[in-house]
Amino acid sequence: MFAQELASCSGRLAPVELIYAPVHEAELYQGAKAEREAFLGKNFRWVTFTSANGVLAAEAVLHQPLSQFLASLKVACVGKATARALEGRGVKVDFTPTVSDAAHLASELPETAADHANRAVLCVQGTNARATLTKGLTSAGWEVTPWNVYTMSPYPCQNPLNTREADAELTNVRIDQAVEELPSVRAVVATAPSLLTGLYESWRLAQKEPDTEFPLVIAIGATTARTAEQLGLRVVQSPTPSPSDLAQTTIDSIEKEDNAS
Repeated sequence: MFAQELASCSGRLAPVELIYAPVHEAELYQGAKAEREAFLGKNFRWVTFTSANGVLAAEAVLHQPLSQFLASLKVACVGKATARALEGRGVKVDFTPTVSDAAHLASELPETAADHANRAVLCVQGTNARATLTKGLTSAGWEVTPWNVYTMSPYPCQNPLNTREADAELTNVRIDQAVEELPSVRAVVATAPSLLTGLYESWRLAQKEPDTEFPLVIAIGATTARTAEQLGLRVVQSPTPSPSDLAQTTIDSIEKEDNAS
């Protein structure tokens, strides 16, 4: 979908080539079942999801529909994509924060822990998850149980959670191939902090010319934009994570750089 949106709004530029570099991809975490058994029988008030990968992996581990597992629980998720993944499985989403990141999910949860005898929260996440959400909820008085259900492995991994679909418009490359392409790349569209960091670190290690500059980063959201800033990269944040806004921001940013040169 992003490729189509990019093509539709790039009419003023030369033909755009989209190189798809997954860097990492999600696969089921082998310890997820053991972690699930450790909290069997626990009565949670809230369950949080921070990615669609977590939705896919949790359902795979449970061997039952998520709608059944979550039927009596309150469900919070970090953003619209995660909400769509849940709602597509018949799950009612009770809360999404005003800003799609873990910090706002923790601070804006529409209940106060002190008002409830049951303060247990299950945080469905990947093994690479930052502690922002669990720490934020714990500080607010909630009793947090993290549940690691997926892990990010170098692309291509053996058993990806998401089925890879062939697309004639995309060139899929490994991270080493992506690094080789970067000198001719106008913009890097980054959809997650870990993916941007992985690409940047591989690029940095491969650099032979110290003055070489990493391309402009188009960030899907605030967390990814902050990561780019922390890495010292030039970055423009898309107003929303939608493919259309992400594509338009990419084209507008390239045109702005062209006009400034």
